[in-house]
Amino acid sequence: MVRDDIVQKFPELFAARKVNGRDVNVEETIATLTRELRPAITAALSTRRELLASPAPVREKYGWPKWDAKFEDPATGRHWTYRQIVEGMIDNFLGHESERRWRLNDEVPIPADAHPIKNAGLELTGPWHPLDMAFNALNSPAPMNMPDFEDASPPHLQPDGTPGNEPIGIFGALHNAKDIFEGGWTNRR
Repeated sequence: MVRDDIVQKFPELFAARKVNGRDVNVEETIATLTRELRPAITAALSTRRELLASPAPVREKYGWPKWDAKFEDPATGRHWTYRQIVEGMIDNFLGHESERRWRLNDEVPIPADAHPIKNAGLELTGPWHPLDMAFNALNSPAPMNMPDFEDASPPHLQPDGTPGNEPIGIFGALHNAKDIFEGGWTNRR
Protein backbone atom coordinates (compact mmCIF):
# COMPACT_ATOMS: atom_id res chain seq x y z
CA MET A 1 0.00 0.00 0.00
CA VAL A 2 1.32 3.42 -0.96
CA ARG A 3 1.39 5.93 1.91
CA ASP A 4 -1.46 8.44 1.73
CA ASP A 5 0.83 11.46 2.03
CA ILE A 6 2.83 10.28 -1.01
CA VAL A 7 -0.31 9.69 -3.10
CA GLN A 8 -1.69 13.12 -2.12
CA LYS A 9 1.58 14.93 -2.81
CA PHE A 10 2.21 13.21 -6.17
CA PRO A 11 -1.21 12.25 -7.56
CA GLU A 12 0.07 12.32 -11.15
CA LEU A 13 2.33 9.33 -10.38
CA PHE A 14 -0.49 7.07 -9.27
CA ALA A 15 -4.00 5.81 -10.22
CA ALA A 16 -5.11 4.28 -13.51
CA ARG A 17 -3.14 5.25 -16.62
CA LYS A 18 -2.89 4.23 -20.24
CA VAL A 19 0.70 3.16 -20.93
CA ASN A 20 1.71 2.05 -24.43
CA GLY A 21 -1.94 1.42 -25.23
CA ARG A 22 -2.55 -0.69 -22.11
CA ASP A 23 -4.59 0.19 -19.04
CA VAL A 24 -2.36 0.13 -15.96
CA ASN A 25 -3.31 0.85 -12.37
CA VAL A 26 -0.14 1.94 -10.60
CA GLU A 27 -1.26 0.95 -7.09
CA GLU A 28 -2.39 -2.50 -8.26
CA THR A 29 0.89 -2.96 -10.12
CA ILE A 30 2.89 -2.03 -7.03
CA ALA A 31 0.80 -4.43 -4.91
CA THR A 32 1.21 -7.29 -7.41
CA LEU A 33 4.96 -6.77 -7.76
CA THR A 34 5.31 -6.55 -3.98
CA ARG A 35 3.45 -9.85 -3.48
CA GLU A 36 5.37 -11.64 -6.21
CA LEU A 37 8.82 -10.25 -5.48
CA ARG A 38 8.74 -9.99 -1.67
CA PRO A 39 10.36 -13.45 -1.12
CA ALA A 40 13.15 -12.72 -3.61
CA ILE A 41 13.73 -9.24 -2.17
CA THR A 42 13.80 -10.66 1.37
CA ALA A 43 16.31 -13.32 0.30
CA ALA A 44 18.52 -10.74 -1.45
CA LEU A 45 18.46 -8.38 1.55
CA SER A 46 19.21 -11.26 3.95
CA THR A 47 22.16 -12.33 1.82
CA ARG A 48 23.38 -8.73 1.74
CA ARG A 49 23.10 -8.45 5.54
CA GLU A 50 25.09 -11.68 5.94
CA LEU A 51 27.76 -10.38 3.58
CA LEU A 52 28.02 -7.04 5.38
CA ALA A 53 28.20 -8.76 8.79
CA SER A 54 30.76 -11.32 7.64
CA PRO A 55 34.18 -11.07 9.31
CA ALA A 56 35.85 -12.22 6.06
CA PRO A 57 38.49 -9.89 4.61
CA VAL A 58 37.23 -7.25 2.16
CA ARG A 59 39.21 -8.80 -0.71
CA GLU A 60 37.36 -12.06 -0.14
CA LYS A 61 33.89 -10.56 0.47
CA TYR A 62 33.86 -8.18 -2.46
CA GLY A 63 36.34 -9.75 -4.86
CA TRP A 64 35.49 -11.32 -8.20
CA PRO A 65 34.29 -14.93 -8.04
CA LYS A 66 36.81 -17.68 -8.71
CA TRP A 67 36.78 -18.85 -12.33
CA ASP A 68 35.34 -22.23 -11.35
CA ALA A 69 32.58 -20.84 -9.06
CA LYS A 70 29.19 -22.08 -10.31
CA PHE A 71 25.97 -20.12 -10.64
CA GLU A 72 22.50 -21.28 -11.61
CA ASP A 73 20.77 -19.62 -14.54
CA PRO A 74 17.22 -19.22 -13.19
CA ALA A 75 15.77 -19.02 -16.70
CA THR A 76 17.12 -22.41 -17.80
CA GLY A 77 18.14 -24.17 -14.59
CA ARG A 78 21.61 -24.75 -16.08
CA HIS A 79 24.72 -24.18 -14.02
CA TRP A 80 27.53 -22.09 -15.43
CA THR A 81 30.99 -21.37 -14.11
CA TYR A 82 32.04 -17.76 -13.76
CA ARG A 83 34.53 -18.37 -16.61
CA GLN A 84 31.71 -19.60 -18.90
CA ILE A 85 29.54 -16.58 -18.03
CA VAL A 86 32.38 -14.17 -18.87
CA GLU A 87 33.19 -16.08 -22.07
CA GLY A 88 29.53 -15.85 -23.07
CA MET A 89 29.51 -12.09 -22.55
CA ILE A 90 32.69 -11.73 -24.61
CA ASP A 91 31.30 -13.99 -27.35
CA ASN A 92 28.19 -11.83 -27.53
CA PHE A 93 30.22 -8.61 -27.57
CA LEU A 94 32.40 -9.89 -30.42
CA GLY A 95 29.47 -11.42 -32.32
CA HIS A 96 30.81 -14.99 -32.02
CA GLU A 97 28.15 -17.69 -32.09
CA SER A 98 28.67 -20.13 -29.23
CA GLU A 99 26.55 -22.11 -26.78
CA ARG A 100 27.70 -19.73 -24.05
CA ARG A 101 26.79 -16.52 -25.86
CA TRP A 102 24.10 -14.64 -23.98
CA ARG A 103 22.56 -11.26 -23.70
CA LEU A 104 19.64 -9.69 -21.94
CA ASN A 105 16.64 -8.41 -23.87
CA ASP A 106 17.42 -9.59 -27.40
CA GLU A 107 14.05 -8.29 -28.58
CA VAL A 108 15.01 -4.63 -28.29
CA PRO A 109 18.06 -3.43 -30.24
CA ILE A 110 20.52 -1.08 -28.55
CA PRO A 111 19.84 2.48 -29.72
CA ALA A 112 22.71 3.74 -31.91
CA ASP A 113 23.30 6.78 -29.68
CA ALA A 114 23.72 4.50 -26.64
CA HIS A 115 25.59 1.61 -28.30
CA PRO A 116 28.99 1.26 -26.58
CA ILE A 117 30.79 0.32 -29.80
CA LYS A 118 29.17 2.97 -32.01
CA ASN A 119 29.23 5.77 -29.43
CA ALA A 120 31.84 5.12 -26.81
CA GLY A 121 31.71 7.21 -23.66
CA LEU A 122 30.59 7.26 -20.12
CA GLU A 123 27.10 6.74 -18.80
CA LEU A 124 26.12 9.46 -16.43
CA THR A 125 24.02 8.63 -13.40
CA GLY A 126 22.87 11.00 -10.74
CA PRO A 127 19.97 12.60 -8.94
CA TRP A 128 17.17 14.27 -10.86
CA HIS A 129 16.11 16.26 -7.83
CA PRO A 130 16.43 19.15 -7.36
CA LEU A 131 15.51 20.17 -10.91
CA ASP A 132 18.87 21.77 -11.71
CA MET A 133 20.50 18.36 -11.23
CA ALA A 134 18.25 16.88 -13.92
CA PHE A 135 19.16 19.62 -16.37
CA ASN A 136 22.85 19.36 -15.54
CA ALA A 137 22.65 15.66 -16.36
CA LEU A 138 20.73 16.18 -19.60
CA ASN A 139 23.17 18.89 -20.72
CA SER A 140 26.17 16.66 -20.06
CA PRO A 141 28.17 15.46 -23.08
CA ALA A 142 27.78 11.86 -21.87
CA PRO A 143 26.03 9.76 -24.55
CA MET A 144 23.76 8.13 -21.98
CA ASN A 145 22.02 9.38 -18.88
CA MET A 146 20.15 7.41 -16.26
CA PRO A 147 18.39 9.02 -13.32
CA ASP A 148 19.78 7.49 -10.14
CA PHE A 149 16.78 6.86 -7.92
CA GLU A 150 18.62 4.51 -5.59
CA ASP A 151 21.65 6.26 -4.13
CA ALA A 152 21.59 9.88 -5.24
CA SER A 153 17.92 10.53 -4.50
CA PRO A 154 17.02 8.56 -1.41
CA PRO A 155 13.40 8.98 -0.35
CA HIS A 156 14.37 11.15 2.60
CA LEU A 157 16.69 13.52 0.67
CA GLN A 158 15.86 17.17 1.26
CA PRO A 159 18.73 19.20 -0.24
CA ASP A 160 20.04 21.85 2.13
CA GLY A 161 18.35 25.20 1.61
CA THR A 162 15.26 23.93 -0.22
CA PRO A 163 11.90 25.25 0.91
CA GLY A 164 9.84 22.95 3.12
CA ASN A 165 7.13 22.53 0.47
CA GLU A 166 9.52 21.03 -2.11
CA PRO A 167 9.04 17.35 -2.99
CA ILE A 168 11.64 15.09 -1.48
CA GLY A 169 13.99 12.50 -2.87
CA ILE A 170 12.87 9.96 -5.39
CA PHE A 171 9.38 11.43 -5.67
CA GLY A 172 10.79 14.81 -6.62
CA ALA A 173 13.09 13.10 -9.12
CA LEU A 174 10.18 11.18 -10.68
CA HIS A 175 8.14 14.36 -10.87
CA ASN A 176 11.02 16.17 -12.61
CA ALA A 177 11.55 13.29 -15.06
CA LYS A 178 7.84 13.19 -15.89
CA ASP A 179 7.70 16.97 -16.50
CA ILE A 180 10.82 16.91 -18.67
CA PHE A 181 9.87 13.89 -20.77
CA GLU A 182 6.34 15.19 -21.31
CA GLY A 183 7.84 18.36 -22.76
CA GLY A 184 6.89 20.53 -19.80
CA TRP A 185 10.22 22.34 -19.94
CA THR A 186 10.43 23.21 -23.62
CA ASN A 187 10.41 26.91 -24.55
CA ARG A 188 11.32 28.00 -21.01
CA ARG A 189 14.20 30.31 -20.25
